Amino acid sequence: HYAELAKQLIDEGYQIVLFGSAKDHEAGNEILAALSIEQQAWCRNLAGETQLEQAVILLAACKAVVTNDSGLMHVAAALNRPLVALYGPSSPDFTPPLSHKARVIRLITGYHKVRKGDAAEGYHQSLIDITPQRVLDELNELLLSEEG
Repeated sequence: HYAELAKQLIDEGYQIVLFGSAKDHEAGNEILAALSIEQQAWCRNLAGETQLEQAVILLAACKAVVTNDSGLMHVAAALNRPLVALYGPSSPDFTPPLSHKARVIRLITGYHKVRKGDAAEGYHQSLIDITPQRVLDELNELLLSEEG
């Protein structure tokens, strides 16, 4: 889904920067591999390549951020970046992004103690069910409200 979202955003003229830890680097490479050669020029995989301080500086320069429930989500919120936060089994009731510029997408309700991925890819089905189009719609709405 992240690759599909990246394709759509690149086609709209955005550059994409992928953040994460070293364990996320291969997933970032998979996203890059799903892009056309032309689109790959507009996407950088920095997962595992930055220190926290560098990631903070780079996030501050981003026009917007799309992220799962993570530490960098909270950094983006603290930097007051327009933010679409994707939640699966974790609950925004406990760890919301603290920003009026944040939109949360979560398709399930309640607290789910078991967070281990239940789908073949190892991800929780509640995250897989969030479509790239839904994220793009929320992001575009958020960016439009920023301009207004």
